[in-house]
Formats: sequence, structure tokens, C-alpha cells
Amino acid sequence: PLEEAKEVTEMFDVIMCLSVTKWVHLNWGDDGIKNLFKKMYQSIRPGGKLVLECQHWKSYARRKKLTPAIYKNYAEIQILPYEFPQYLQTIGFVDWQTIGTPFHTQKGNVILYLILIILQF
Repeated sequence: PLEEAKEVTEMFDVIMCLSVTKWVHLNWGDDGIKNLFKKMYQSIRPGGKLVLECQHWKSYARRKKLTPAIYKNYAEIQILPYEFPQYLQTIGFVDWQTIGTPFHTQKGNVILYLILIILQF
């Protein structure tokens, strides 16, 4: 079961979240991805950075039939990966930039890397 983000005791200057968001999203839906983002926001010091890899929506579709629960969650997802930056701004991240879109030979495997920055207090 999904647990809400608890109070954070450790703080970091940088959090790297690579090859994770798709699996959180598929296993726990929008609530899971929101909880992950809130926990990361709470764990970054003011002025810190989040390096986030957002897997392309097509890669979700290729994995949607792994389990009945994943299939159900896939069908109910409303926050798509390209909308992550806008959602992250609603919880307190103030700026973002794309730092690269690597080339992959596998068809449809486009990955977007973002840097999201928390405003200095």
C-alpha cells in the first residue's frame, strides 16, 4: 500500500531520480508519483537541485500489461510525464530546464532529463 510522505529528517543538495518515475507511476498511479515528488521536494535543501529523468509515455504503454494492477493504474493515470515540470512547480519547485535528450537506437525510447531547482529562502 502507498504511504504518505512522512516528515523528512535528512536534507540533500542534489537528488538524482533516474529510471524510477515510470515504475512508481505504473505501480502506484498518480498518487504514487505525487507522493514521490513531495518527498523529494521536502528532502532538498533550499537552493538544491533535483535531476529527474522522465520516461516517455510510449515506454509506459509497453509495460502496461505486466500485472493487472499496473494495467489498472496505467488506465487511470492523468498526470503524463511531459506534465511533470508543471506539477512540480505547484509543490514548490520554481525553475526547470532540460539538460539533454539522449539518442537511443530503440524505437520510441526518448528520455527527457530535467533539472528542477528549489528557490533559495
